[in-house]
Order: sequence, then structure tokens, then C-alpha cells
Amino acid sequence: TTTASADGGSTTISGGYSSASNSGDLTLRTANSGSSGTSGDVTLSTGTGTTSGAVAISTSAATGGSGGPITLAVGQGDTGTGGSASLTAGRSTGGAGGAVSTFNPSWVEAADQIQIDVNFEGVVRDLVDALNTKPVADAVNDFADDWDGAGSVSGKLALEVPLDASGKSISVQTKGTIQGATLEMGNFDLVLTDLTSDFHYSSDKGLTAPCAQFRMLGGPITAVISSEAAGAGVVTSVGIEGIVNLAALQGWLNLSVLNFVGGSADFQAMIQVPYGGRVNQPSIEVSSMLEGVTISMPPPLSKVRANSKQDFRLMQLFDESGSELSFEVRNGFSGMLRLEDEQVIGGLVRLGDTQPQVGAFDALRVEGETDYVGAEEWIEFIEAFEAVSAEDAAAFRDRLDYVAINVGTLDFFGLEFSDASLSVTADVDYWVFDVIDDELKGQIRLSDDPSTPVEALIDYLALTSEDDGDPLQGVQSEDLVPIHVDVRSLILDEEDYGQWMFDVSPGESTVLIENLVANVKGMVIAGSAPLYWDPSSDLPFTKFEGSIDIADVKSSLEAWGFAAGLEGTDFSFNGSLEWPGSPLNIDENDLTGSLGFTGGKGRIVQADASSGALKLLGIFDFAEIAQRLSLDLANVLGDGHAFNAMQGSFSMTPGLIKTNEPIVMSGPGSQLTFAGDLSLPSEETDYDLGAT
Repeated sequence: TTTASADGGSTTISGGYSSASNSGDLTLRTANSGSSGTSGDVTLSTGTGTTSGAVAISTSAATGGSGGPITLAVGQGDTGTGGSASLTAGRSTGGAGGAVSTFNPSWVEAADQIQIDVNFEGVVRDLVDALNTKPVADAVNDFADDWDGAGSVSGKLALEVPLDASGKSISVQTKGTIQGATLEMGNFDLVLTDLTSDFHYSSDKGLTAPCAQFRMLGGPITAVISSEAAGAGVVTSVGIEGIVNLAALQGWLNLSVLNFVGGSADFQAMIQVPYGGRVNQPSIEVSSMLEGVTISMPPPLSKVRANSKQDFRLMQLFDESGSELSFEVRNGFSGMLRLEDEQVIGGLVRLGDTQPQVGAFDALRVEGETDYVGAEEWIEFIEAFEAVSAEDAAAFRDRLDYVAINVGTLDFFGLEFSDASLSVTADVDYWVFDVIDDELKGQIRLSDDPSTPVEALIDYLALTSEDDGDPLQGVQSEDLVPIHVDVRSLILDEEDYGQWMFDVSPGESTVLIENLVANVKGMVIAGSAPLYWDPSSDLPFTKFEGSIDIADVKSSLEAWGFAAGLEGTDFSFNGSLEWPGSPLNIDENDLTGSLGFTGGKGRIVQADASSGALKLLGIFDFAEIAQRLSLDLANVLGDGHAFNAMQGSFSMTPGLIKTNEPIVMSGPGSQLTFAGDLSLPSEETDYDLGAT
């Protein structure tokens, strides 16, 4: 029907009219397209004018009945998907666009809430999207805002949307099943695979799952999820049992120390995630017997056998700025630490059975007692730790205040000391180890530069000869590290053997002791070549090449326990000596080699051996020699035989000294010459003596 008017005619298209029955339907549609085409559009619009007219789609009011519904629907192809239906306001050429408005009937205004119940079936990503959509995201504190996933999910969802002014939150209820899914939790940098679980979530009771199964960190996991009200919020608890691969755990946590841990182990954990309350502090508790795990760290932190068990427990409580972590290895060590930005800020680590009591987290401190510490092992571990992560090692040193522990047995480069006190501090570019013991007091300095040898600065070192032989028996080159040694006082069997300085350079199977300088009982010993030690041979031995200088022969002989039958100055011995075993196994009766010597002014006197503390070295007891030969040397030895120079050479085999070149003592107007043998065990002599 078209009606003309001043404003333009109107056109009405309607279904047929019936006064007694229903009116007919009106359908507007385009013609069917071809087999491969697209059907045309249906456009309802008014003509162009100063003000566009309105397009109204409505049902007519019924007399005495209800208004009919309006349905906007798009068609569906045989094989394609349905199109979209949209309501869009038109835009006027000279004015603003119109508005799209909806009309709520009076019955909606009178309702308290809207109830929506739906069945859903889709993919995990859709479920994650639902968790991140308001109002659900608000209800769960946006905990899934960095999640993604794949796999199938199905279930039921019920929403109650309040319409009144009561201030009630939207209620969410959902039950569903996840099958073979992958869940990526970006905020935890964690991926769950093969996830299968029934679950139930309600906004008032939280999330529950009776048996979730998945794989995480290289092992199978079973989890039970429960939730309960806590004050104004809810606490969701996740109880976990499974197997963790330590390499995968290192890949997740990126903790440098885990590079020294290997294997897989059963574990149990409880994760608690509170939300919706005033204080939301997640926590995690972990326990394991560490069966299947090895720890390649020095004692007491080591775990050599994978099948052994060590009861391990950990608890971590998170807050807005970081976390507090406590841990315990039964009968080993425990600690409480403060972490911020994944770095240790401070705390206390306690060795032994005593639980740590932390007064402050301003720095890291280590205290306690342990049965055994090996100096070389810890030095090598620190160097390895710095090689893995110099940044983490530097951060640890910056936070360390001190290490102070009592050690039952301290292994100091093959020498063992009992009941030692060990402290460790960080100096500029150095780790500093201070050791105090009845037999040892000194400091070990470990440089940050791996090319710089370890320094051992020893105030005193007291050793005791063992009846069972070499004190370094069993020590091999691989047990040692490059080290500079400076001993200010060496005590052997309660006798002072002076000052020693040298550099230890371990090789593949042998050890070189270089730059040897010693000041021992009036003797200055210096190596002209490195002292050579072969501990790997079937018959280990040590070889020395160098010089022995004696400024005052009389004082030196008395210091060594001999009666001073020879007096003189500026004596010098040069040659080489060899003996079985280590450098500390030297014994005069086991020496092999040769020495040549020269001496300055001096004299031969009749030695006074009346003191039991001094032994008479027969080689210089010329009065005894003369008596045996029925010689009268009174004129020679009355006031001593003075000489201006002395020289000679001799060789040594075990227990025997034999002259190579006659020993000649030249004096003013006289000369003594002698050659022969001296037995060291018996001090018996067999000499030819000549006097001119």
C-alpha cells in the first residue's frame, strides 16, 4: 500500500488481514543464489533527507492478547556456517549517528536476578577466556590472566546475575571435564601436559577437583584440589604427589645450585592459594626422601648414592615483595631465607641438628657444626659454581656476612686436623677461609680470577710423625689444586723447622713444587729446579735439586742436635737428593744423591758431647779418629784447627755417606784432608785422614 503526502509517501507491506483469525506472515528475502554463489542482501532503510526517517520493526499490539516476538536470524548454508546478526545505528550525512536501544519490558524491571544455565563444549582456551572475563576474573583475582591452553573441555555453567540494588556479586557455578589437555601458566612459567580431570568451581566455595592427572617437570603428577572459606575469601589447596626430574626442575627454576643435582625423585607438595580476602599470601610445602637423587657438592651437602634416603622438607610463603623460605635436611642442615626478585637477601643456614633462629634478614649467615670438611673439595666447588653463574656467585658473596662452623675433621690438602674452627668471609676479589686449631692457624685466600692460584698463609703448622709412614700417603695430583704456600712456623714432633714458602703445581700424574725457599735451623734451602713428586708411581718418590746455605755452621749443627765439632761461616751445599714417598716423608737414612760444598773461614774443635741432648757427628770427631790411629794431634786440635777455606763433595745412599772428592780444609800453614764413609744409623766412620 502506498500513500502520498507532502512529506513523501509511505509504503506498507503486510500480511493479509483477518478479522477472526491470525494474520498471515510476511517474509522478505532475496532470491536463491546459484550452486556456488552468495544470496543477496536484504536492506531496510529510509530515503535520504534532512533527517533520516526511522526504520521500525515491531509486532502490532494485540487486542486482549500478548505481543508477538521479534526474531532476527541468519540463514545457514548446507555446508557453511551461519552469518552474523547485528544491530547498528545509521549515520546521517549532516548529523550524528543514531542510537541502538533495547527495551526492557516491565517484567524485567520487577525481577531480582537473571538465571543463565548453559551446557558448553569446546577447547581449553575458551575456558581460560571465560576465567579472564568479568565478572569471573574479578571473582578469582585474575589468577589466569596469563594462561593459555589446548585440548577439549565440556560441562555446565550457571550464572546468577543480581538485578536489584542489594550489592550481591554475580554467582558462578560450573562443572566440567578436561580431557588430554595442555595448560600453559605463563605467570608461573609452567606447562602441564596430558591434563585430565573433572572439576567444579563456584564463586562462593572455590575450585575443587577430586583427581587431576597430568605431566609436569618431566614426571607424572596426581593432584587433589579443594577449597574452603577463609574469612572474607577462599583458600584453594592443591595436594600433589608425583615424580620430578631435577634437570627439568632446574630448567624451570633456573637455580644455579641445581646444576649440581641430578636424577628423579618422588615428592609430595601442598600449594595453598588464598584469594578474595584481605591478605592473600600463597604458600607451598614440599617433602621428599630424595631417593634417586645425587648431589655433587662437598660434604656435608653431598649425596653420593642415588638409592640412599635423606628426609627433605621445604616451605615457602609468598608476599607482595618476595617470599620467605625455610628448609631442612634431617641430620644435615636447615635454614630460613628471605628472597626478593629470585635472589637471596638474607637469612641463616644452620649445619647440624639445631634449628635456625633468625633475628634479621639483613645478610646471609652460616653457622653450626659438621663432622668433616675438605678444603680442596670446597675450593673446587666454589670455582665450579662461579663457572656456572658468575652473577649468582657474586650476588651470594655480596649478601654473605660470614660462615662460622666447628669441624670435627678438617682435611687440609691431605693433612687432617681435629676439632677445627672454620670461618669464611668475602673480601674484595677474594674468598677468605680462616682456620684455627691446636695444630693449625692460618688463612686460605681464593681469588675470583681462576688463573690466580689459591693462597695458603699459615701462621703455624704442627705435624706429628706417624708410625704408619708417609703423612701424605694416598694423596694424588688430582687431589690438589694450584696453591701458593707460606708457612711462617712449621713444627714437626714439637721441633721448630722454621719458615717455608713454595708453589704447588699439580700435573696430570705428578706434582711440581716450585720457588721453594725455606729457613730451617740456620739453613737456607732454595730449589734451583722444581722439587719433583711422583705420587702415582708404584714406588712414589720425591727429588730435590738446589742449594743449602749455612751462615753459621756451629749454630746450625746445635739446632739439628749435633755436637759442634765444626765451626765456620758461609758454607754452601749444591746438588740433588731423592727419597721415597712425599716431600714430607724425608728421612736422612733414606736419602740418595750427591752434594758438593764450599766453606769460608772456620775451625775444627773437639766437640763437647757430654750433653745427652746433642749427638756427636763422628765425621768431625777428629780426636776420636786420632786416638784410634795412635796419632798425636794435640798441636793440631789444642785450640782447634783453623782454616780459611773448605771444599769437597760426597754422595748418599740409604744410611751411608761417602766422599766423592776428598774434603780439604786449608788453613794458615796447614791442611787437613780426609776421605771415607760414614754410617748414619750407627755413626761409625771409615776415613783416611791426612794432615800437612
